[in-house]
Amino acid sequence: MSGPSGGLAVILLEKFEDPTEFHRRDLSVTQFLSPKGLGLAGYGGVFTPETQLNFSKPVYLFPHTPPAVDTSFDQKTNAYVCPTLLLYDKPAASMYTTLFGGISRFAWDSATGKFVENLKTGSKTEATYPDGLQWSDQISTIRKVMSPGNEETTEPVQAESLPGWIGAHAVFIPAPELARAHAGTDILDVGSLRGTRVQVGYIYGGIRAFPYRFPYDKTAVPYNAGTIPTKPTNFILKVYLQVPNP
Repeated sequence: MSGPSGGLAVILLEKFEDPTEFHRRDLSVTQFLSPKGLGLAGYGGVFTPETQLNFSKPVYLFPHTPPAVDTSFDQKTNAYVCPTLLLYDKPAASMYTTLFGGISRFAWDSATGKFVENLKTGSKTEATYPDGLQWSDQISTIRKVMSPGNEETTEPVQAESLPGWIGAHAVFIPAPELARAHAGTDILDVGSLRGTRVQVGYIYGGIRAFPYRFPYDKTAVPYNAGTIPTKPTNFILKVYLQVPNP
């Protein structure tokens, strides 16, 4: 609103406090669509007060209602700010938020079909020190269903990985010509993409990490936390999506 001299002024109308869940940073904050309308969702973030790890409960914000913490779900992967691809399926009342890489507390093990917690042991003064928050090359999707009488959240992980440990602080740029599920947003309409394979956008910028020593893959010895070499990423990735027919 305008101040007395014609400049901008800010007035606190209402505040919400939750010292357990709201004291987080470096999280992915995205647009979110549901039968309740258009809102925002906050995923992940760091650092939890007692363990110095990531937050795992999504926070949803809609107009004229207090923030809602999803206490029924624990986000396992890609909990640091990273690119997000947004899709909405109106008939199924389902919001899909795909997160590309970044940093994770867990990794998906396709051989066992389970999430595996990253090792946290020792301290910065010891010879081996993993801090539990590992760089991620995985692609995960948080699927939130909010239909009347049916509300659930799941987290499938794609079989294919990213071409490196990238994603942290990168952005996803959606293709401007694709149909939106809500005007003026970056949320793509799933229905318009069914039965096709289409480029939905680009991933640009951010950090590229090298968490393992030579030959720089998961068979090698990992670096200690705080000593991992990083640099600005040299990738611009095209992102394609194939949505099957119902």
